[in-house]
Amino acid sequence: MSDIKKLLESLGIEEVNHGAYAGEWFDTEGGRKLVSINPTTGEPIATVIQAGADAYEKVVERAEEAFKTWRMMPA
Repeated sequence: MSDIKKLLESLGIEEVNHGAYAGEWFDTEGGRKLVSINPTTGEPIATVIQAGADAYEKVVERAEEAFKTWRMMPA
């Protein structure tokens, strides 16, 4: 296992990852795959399954809800 893969694994980044998060990972199965490439070696590092409109809508809804609380915090 390469050093970069060990580092990513220690950060909780898996070989295949979902592309939408708002407190939890949303199911993005069936989405297009985006492969991240190590520019030094040309080897794949990890894959992100891109989220669709439904998953992004859920992320926006959660962000709007969180903003209602966040905006009341003193500076």
